[in-house]
Amino acid sequence: MSSLPETVGVYGGGRMGAGIAHAFLVAGTAVTVVENDQAAADAARDRVTASLQRAEERGKLGGPLAGHLEQLLVTTDAGELAGAGLVVEAVPEDPALKVRVLAAVEAAAPEAVLATNTSSLSIDGIAAGLASPERFLGLHFFNRCRPATWSRSWSAPGPTPTWSPPPRAGSRPWARPRSR
Repeated sequence: MSSLPETVGVYGGGRMGAGIAHAFLVAGTAVTVVENDQAAADAARDRVTASLQRAEERGKLGGPLAGHLEQLLVTTDAGELAGAGLVVEAVPEDPALKVRVLAAVEAAAPEAVLATNTSSLSIDGIAAGLASPERFLGLHFFNRCRPATWSRSWSAPGPTPTWSPPPRAGSRPWARPRSR
């Protein structure tokens, strides 16, 4: 079992989405960020780049900046998520918006594990709007997302993915199944 999928998608490149992208890039995974228009995509790329530059200045990047940026794709085309093993949505806390985004991700990446970054909405409520809720889980990242692992995860019953989050010294990962 590998520790992370080869490619991770992040739908939403605001502060939280950019932080999630940063975390996966630093962990060595290629990342595709999807935004709803070109201006938002450009802003997302700028946020991720600036975050990686700050990490490089502090000696926390673990490799050349250019190498990390080569692993980053920022786009307005959800179809670019097709090869991702995991896609995390990081859009505003609007249940209808999250379901619409995740449904688009399901269509674009039919083999991916889907995740929501919500910390306040019902995981079951979001899962109910999906065609394959068994591939859906919740990942809660600390706000502002740091290059670390998530703090909590919730998963739907079903097959176990072929990857798992890497352990991090000092972290306390909690996992619990979705409530039924």
